Amino acid sequence: MAHTTCGRWSGAAILGLALALAGCSSAPSSPTPPPAAATPPAHSGAVTRGKPVSVSTAPMDMTDGAKGNAMPAFAGSLQFLSPRLGFALAGPPASPTLMKTVNGGRSWTPAPAPRDVVSIDMVAAQSGWAAACVKSAGCSVPSVLDRTTDAGTQWHPVKLPASASGVIGSMDFLSSRVGWITMAFGTGPGAATLYRTTDAAQSWTALSLPSSSTPWLAWRLDFLSPAMGWALASGQPGAGSQEKALYQTADGGRSWTEIASTSQNTLPEGGYSDALDFATAAAGYLYLARGTVMKTTDGGRHWVQAANDPLSPEAGPFLSGLSFVNAKTGFTAVGARLWKTVNGASSWTPVAPNLIPAGAVSFASPSRGLAVGFLGNPQALLLTHDGGKHWTPVGNPSRQWDRVEMAGQRTVWGTA
Repeated sequence: MAHTTCGRWSGAAILGLALALAGCSSAPSSPTPPPAAATPPAHSGAVTRGKPVSVSTAPMDMTDGAKGNAMPAFAGSLQFLSPRLGFALAGPPASPTLMKTVNGGRSWTPAPAPRDVVSIDMVAAQSGWAAACVKSAGCSVPSVLDRTTDAGTQWHPVKLPASASGVIGSMDFLSSRVGWITMAFGTGPGAATLYRTTDAAQSWTALSLPSSSTPWLAWRLDFLSPAMGWALASGQPGAGSQEKALYQTADGGRSWTEIASTSQNTLPEGGYSDALDFATAAAGYLYLARGTVMKTTDGGRHWVQAANDPLSPEAGPFLSGLSFVNAKTGFTAVGARLWKTVNGASSWTPVAPNLIPAGAVSFASPSRGLAVGFLGNPQALLLTHDGGKHWTPVGNPSRQWDRVEMAGQRTVWGTA
């Protein structure tokens, strides 16, 4: 049964319940307006590793869902550097566009991205990194690393470790000079190697990933400083479950300590490892596809479920990225809709586009009303404090209601 801060939902066909709506949700706050031996050639825009393309730089206003907005579906690599500055890939996975927002996601401006880009890691307003494929046709295993210093107008391929081959499994950069990548050479123990650069990829130092008898298939890196970081190892997925282990380093990746794992019952076996993001040395978040969002407050040693309402069932089994700018404030995306939390993932509020009720609506006053469902989640209950200009999810009944009536400020009747 879905959790809600407004109490428990009855499964009866005709439901009458007193909701603590006064304390359940508040009206959304008004948004604040807005080198190798030879240097490789620059890539201007989304290129066939040479040819520029034209990309409109007109801002896309996402706030009015009723008008239908131009923002395409998010395609991963959602990354906020502050509550207002963020980046994401959006559009078709085979040719996504790099998007930038400076107002917390209310509007986005496109910029070119390398062709066949798989993931990005922006470290400042102008600087970032991209992992891309050499060939097109739906490649999802990158083997090229590009760098931008002008917010994506040009991308420069950088030199990978001379001894490396295979594909880039994971990357995490702290700045335009310092970062880590894993290069994978197959599966099984020792199949991947960790590399670090401190000079903008002019040189790389090989480091060791945690040793284990488990044939880890994938690694996810997350560093907070040149010394402190985490590596999440994932095994073979199947039937909604996956073996996992989380390791921590205090010396930049030279040595690792296991701090949580499924074998210790300190990480859930259910769900597939998808996104790892530590906001502080203590507060971190883990998104498990076909699972939920997990939270730690002790640096990754213990994890609890944070919340998956109202993102489920809209999310189906998948979110598109997870990014926290501090211990409490974070963002995620489902389709073309951006969500924000300010309470450590206990609840989520849509940033843009605005939610539009898809079912019954009832008002207790000219400003306060309740509605049933929105596109992607027909069961959710939505609350408004401003006469329907903005709607905020407040819970998911166990059944979909076909009628709803607010009989006062705190009492709601619904039929299912």
